[in-house]
Amino acid sequence: MRTASSYLRKPVHALIGGFHISSYYEGRKLGTFLAQQGLKVVCPCHCTGSSAKRGLRDVLGDVVLQCGVGMELKLEARGGASKLGGQWDSEKLIRASSYTGMAPGSSAW
Repeated sequence: MRTASSYLRKPVHALIGGFHISSYYEGRKLGTFLAQQGLKVVCPCHCTGSSAKRGLRDVLGDVVLQCGVGMELKLEARGGASKLGGQWDSEKLIRASSYTGMAPGSSAW
């Protein structure tokens, strides 16, 4: 994240992907770091264990979105998605996501 932010000279707003962690402790530790970065969306996918996802969610709350097959995530910036450098609206980001698979309360978390 630091490298991406430095390279782009802009803050990182979303982190989506497999984090390659499995324990609750690792999830909490990563979540604490990510909370300090001011992310608007964290979407742990494959290679992120269910215990780690719970740890992330315990630290970051609703910033963490469930990920999986069938998920659609539309990221938009205020002023239009095509404007580079627009200001991100976290409410819009979270409401724009939808998941047609398992419910957030399911065992996948």
